[in-house]
Amino acid sequence: MIGLGLSLSAAPSTIPRGLQPGDTVVFLMIGQSNMIGRASYDGGSLHSPSVLQWGRSGFDDGQLITASAPLQHHDPGAGQMGLDISFSEALLAQHPDVSVVFIPSAAGGSGFSNSRWNPGDDLYADAVSRANAVMAANPDFVFGGFIWHQGESDAGNPAYQSDLDSCIAGLRQDVDAADDATPFILGGLVPGWVEEAADRQAIQATINGTPGRVAHTAVSSSIDLISSGNLIHFNAADLRTLGVRYWLAWRALNAGLPFPGPQSVGQIPDQTDYVAETMPEAVGSIPDQTDSLSLAAPEMVGTIPNQEDALA
Repeated sequence: MIGLGLSLSAAPSTIPRGLQPGDTVVFLMIGQSNMIGRASYDGGSLHSPSVLQWGRSGFDDGQLITASAPLQHHDPGAGQMGLDISFSEALLAQHPDVSVVFIPSAAGGSGFSNSRWNPGDDLYADAVSRANAVMAANPDFVFGGFIWHQGESDAGNPAYQSDLDSCIAGLRQDVDAADDATPFILGGLVPGWVEEAADRQAIQATINGTPGRVAHTAVSSSIDLISSGNLIHFNAADLRTLGVRYWLAWRALNAGLPFPGPQSVGQIPDQTDYVAETMPEAVGSIPDQTDSLSLAAPEMVGTIPNQEDALA
């Protein structure tokens, strides 16, 4: 079994960026199809009214509009949903007096080896342009960081590590509101898909090792998650789980809190245990995975164990 654990850079930010009531926090949502979310909408909760997106479709292009499911990425599919729903729910559970703006900029099948995400490539340039436009038009907004899920299209790319690290450095430099300490959160790939081939395992290992190479980055675990049936994409329930894990990673990184390093099976704590130990002010506001499913999609209760149960 490949260890796909949560990890954080050893050198936390020296300037924790706590959110204040009334803040509007902006996230650049980038990568390929698992960032968009290829699973069909599960009928559960949707975005809060305080969650917006920077539109890109038709008259919505370049406008702040209501967040949709899916967000207006480059190639969203009708009836699909992404990890952004539960990410924003978890954030707002702890910060109910803030607003969230997503900048959707992911595209299915995109990577470095097909010249989409290297500095200067089309998707990279589009993401930078949109982030700069949002922040220029709204200088009172807080740029929260980069939410990235990518790697599947680069299986077999021997330069993936250098490509990824160059992308992170470039984005932090080219997005005007970012700097070298701006959080960059990566996510694990579908474990069953990873385990099938050595080149996929190499990509996952590179993702897991990012916090050891690049400061102020974190990796959100996919260790016990499953696919939607086509093996490479997460199902809807696990997209909700993954979104919460992204938030936990971002929350710890943004606040300069300790966070579990690269782990193997049997060493990853339950989400609520981690919150209780490191963020006591949030206890009671962040449900564990099965609780969130009972609130959002009753038909799925019992199908998604929490991390601790799965590892036990």
